[in-house]
Amino acid sequence: MRNKFGIIADDLTGANDSGVQLAKKGLRSTVLLKEDTEAREILADAVILDTDSRSAAPGTASDKVGRAARLLKEMGVTHFYKKLDSTMRGNVSEELAAMEAVCKPDILVIAPAFPKLNRTTRDGNHYVNGKLITDTEFAKDPKTPVTEGHLPSLFEKVARGRVVLLPLEQVRQGTGHIADFAEAAACKGQTWIVCDAETDEDLKLIAEGFAMTNANIVWAGSGGLAEPLPDALKLTSGHRPASQKPAAEKVLVVSGSLSDATRLQLEELRSQADIHMIEADPAKFVRRKDFKADMDCPPGKHIVLFVGSGEDQRKSALQAGEALGLDKQQIGERIAEGLGRTAQELIRNHPETDALILTGGDTAKTVCNRLGLDRMQLIDEVEPGLPFGRLRGAEGDYWAVTKAGGFGNPSSLAHALRLVTGKDE
Repeated sequence: MRNKFGIIADDLTGANDSGVQLAKKGLRSTVLLKEDTEAREILADAVILDTDSRSAAPGTASDKVGRAARLLKEMGVTHFYKKLDSTMRGNVSEELAAMEAVCKPDILVIAPAFPKLNRTTRDGNHYVNGKLITDTEFAKDPKTPVTEGHLPSLFEKVARGRVVLLPLEQVRQGTGHIADFAEAAACKGQTWIVCDAETDEDLKLIAEGFAMTNANIVWAGSGGLAEPLPDALKLTSGHRPASQKPAAEKVLVVSGSLSDATRLQLEELRSQADIHMIEADPAKFVRRKDFKADMDCPPGKHIVLFVGSGEDQRKSALQAGEALGLDKQQIGERIAEGLGRTAQELIRNHPETDALILTGGDTAKTVCNRLGLDRMQLIDEVEPGLPFGRLRGAEGDYWAVTKAGGFGNPSSLAHALRLVTGKDE
């Protein structure tokens, strides 16, 4: 099998945490970070494209996804997957409509639940840690706040009259019932099928039930639905991956996330003896002022570069942006740019760095761009939602772990560090 499965994601961490589900099943899975990468030359069973469109204007996001879908078709992809943010941030409806326009599926199967990370859907409402998504910190996201927690209502704005909900009680009636539901819905013109799911078993039933139909399907979900799909679609690879065990000498952790989850993870890293913490003032990045990082990391220590996320620092960054006439998206971009520049300088001063741990999609993408890295070969997961692999480009090759800002438990970054240094026994 070559290039038969294609995923389109709106940011790098999402591309990785969905694509790694295929790598875990033995499929060669490569994430391409740039549109101009020679995708047709990639030898892979699955190709994952990052359109970097989560915070783009809706029209721009649609155009990017449309181009990506056409490229995948040219590459011979037969199974299409639109990666959705498990917290429903971004241009979710518009990007899915763009996929539909290019791929022309019979139905779209929409299941963004990721039960391993406490993202669930019930009665069409989407929850994080048991709270309706609009009652969580993601409703206050500085760049892409979530304003609608009822998924059918969200998609109805684009697919008017064509959205239907597959309720949880019907999901649990089994694969045959799901297949019958799909065919009946399609006959009524209800081609956007939103699926409830609260467990991994629910997602397995959804994948297997819809795969039983003869329909041409665009799948849409998070890393949760991506996991059972290779088995449901009977995807195999002649490739037998070699065992790869990282043993990095020096690790650079870069965090641009302001989420509560990441804040707790950074605090645990701070308590470790082999860590050199560098806290950046986000207001300086917004003003594009020089940030003088302490480049002299003691021997034997790993570097953690992060943005201060205290309330005062958030306010000062916002005020700095407003004084320059910047909107929230532009403020976020300047902070990511500043982190990228500083990360590049740190690596220049510490050329022995051979592993990266990147948290926050914008931050991860910007750091990769600054370091000339254009693809990631996915290998496995540190834990659910934390993929690892090799970041590669003309100017470097690193062990790498990426993490969406809101993912993980307080020990997740420490766990990632142990894995890439070969100490995760």
